[in-house]
Amino acid sequence: MDQGIRQEQGWTIDDDKCLRCGACVGVCPPLALDLTERGGIHFIEEKCTHCTLCEKVCPIGCIKVEPPKAKQHAH
Repeated sequence: MDQGIRQEQGWTIDDDKCLRCGACVGVCPPLALDLTERGGIHFIEEKCTHCTLCEKVCPIGCIKVEPPKAKQHAH
């Protein structure tokens, strides 16, 4: 399953390097990550708290969590 680097709102993962070990899924407190039936990592942006635990636990460093975007306030 070679997909290269995948960017989604809030994070980046290198699918070619990912071991599919599930370490990131197991450490995610808000359950923003899930393993798919095909062995990929599914990211659920609205659940992510940007704690970076998934990035820190990845044994090969293929995950990069982006800082949360500042919310725009209506004036």
